[in-house]
Amino acid sequence: MTLVAQLLAVLAPTFHYHQFGEPTRMARDAGISATMICGTILAVFGAVKSFRREIESGTAAVCLSHGIGRKSFFLAKACGVALAYGVFVLTVTATSLVMVNGAAIGGRMAEGTGALARIWGPSVALGLAGAVLPLVLGAVLNRFCRFRFVLTANLLALAVSSLGVCYRLDLPLQLGHAGAMLEAALPAFAYLCAACAFAARFRLNVAGALAALVVLVQFPFLKLWAVLPASCLFLYLGVVFFDECDIA
Repeated sequence: MTLVAQLLAVLAPTFHYHQFGEPTRMARDAGISATMICGTILAVFGAVKSFRREIESGTAAVCLSHGIGRKSFFLAKACGVALAYGVFVLTVTATSLVMVNGAAIGGRMAEGTGALARIWGPSVALGLAGAVLPLVLGAVLNRFCRFRFVLTANLLALAVSSLGVCYRLDLPLQLGHAGAMLEAALPAFAYLCAACAFAARFRLNVAGALAALVVLVQFPFLKLWAVLPASCLFLYLGVVFFDECDIA
């Protein structure tokens, strides 16, 4: 999902043919859309899959038999999923910042010429490098140094994309867009908490369906001020569900 989101954030503004009023508009909207769509999918199904794997593989039973409380296990697991989602958000935000930067440069280059503003070529190259290069390096490190491929590739994607932001600092532009990306990413945190709660009680298919239903119902209405209360409510529900869960 991180790779798909990065490619969407890079390719959508690169191949646009409409100005939408300002040079950076398409680049900003592409990054926000990638974060909202791919982030929601990753948060929900990543949480469900992670929890159900721990329960059905017996890992949860082993941990609980060694004195770890059910509440602690549930909250720690939810924090782990949230951390993975946070890495995704930071990576896609960095990629989108590179493209917004490139769009601003392209807009300045097209001023007075009447030509359609295009993304600056080096920005496109940096955006693609943040998506493709980590896969290559992750595969090499996995093959020769036995690094875990998925973990390594995701961390490298964050590092490479973050380095790409530094080639040209435009703090007002970058801070404004980073704030918009964070605002777009926050609702999925509530969906993540809901998915953790359902996965603590129901099997994979049912938990996924219930979490998807929560997204469909709340997506048009969940405001930023409601994210924290909704997240706390779902976490509490998850603690109750996990405390009653039959773990063999």
